[in-house]
Amino acid sequence: MGDTMLHGVLNMPPETWSDDPINQAQRHSRYIEASERIKRQDQQIATMKEALMEIRNRGRHWPDAGEMAANALDKAKEQGK
Repeated sequence: MGDTMLHGVLNMPPETWSDDPINQAQRHSRYIEASERIKRQDQQIATMKEALMEIRNRGRHWPDAGEMAANALDKAKEQGK
């Protein structure tokens, strides 16, 4: 599901909900999807923070910082799949 649709479902006011089993199952599925996205994005953020800290800690050794940042981006992209 796209971000716009997921936000729409998650922000839907309770008075618009239907209490039939299919609707409940669909809402529950969206909640799980949102939770999984949050976990995945938290992992990506942690990876990027680690890379930034490493770059900062290396100080003036900038020649390898670009490669390190690229590797961190690749790792974060992999975690996002």
